[in-house]
Amino acid sequence: LKLIAAGVGIALASQGNIMGPILFLLIINIPHFIIRYICLDKGFKYGTQFFKDVSGSSIVSQVMEATSMLGLMVIGGMTASNVMLELSINVGSGEWAEPIQTYLDQIMPCMLPAIIFGVMYWLLGKKVKTTTILISVMLICIALAGFGIV
Repeated sequence: LKLIAAGVGIALASQGNIMGPILFLLIINIPHFIIRYICLDKGFKYGTQFFKDVSGSSIVSQVMEATSMLGLMVIGGMTASNVMLELSINVGSGEWAEPIQTYLDQIMPCMLPAIIFGVMYWLLGKKVKTTTILISVMLICIALAGFGIV
C-alpha cells in the first residue's frame, strides 16, 4: 500500500499538484485506521484460535499471490511512467528520416524502460550492489548522451 500511495503521490507532486502529498497521506492512513480497528476487534474475539485456523487453510498463500500480482502491476505502471529513455537515432535520410523511437513505440510502448528495469532487476537478483548499478547507469547514460544516441 505504501508503494501504491508513493506512486500516486509522486506522480501528482512531480506535476506541481498539491494533492500529491495529501493523497499519499490519505491512501496510507484511511485503510490503516480501518484495518487496525477491525483487526484489534477480531483479535480480542478470536485470540490465538485465528492463527490455528488460518495456518490450516490456503488463505495465506492466496493472499500472498494476490498481493504479489498487485505489486508487480504497480511496479510496471511506475516503470512506464517514471523511467524515460528515448533514442535520438534517425532511420532513413533527408526529409524521410524518422527517429527509431517511433518504430520502437509502435512495437511496444515504453519498451526501453521495461528492458532497463528488467536488466536492473536481474542484476539485483545476481547480488550486484545498488550503488554499482546506479553509478553504471549514470556513466552509461552520460556516454550515450555524449555520442548523441539518447
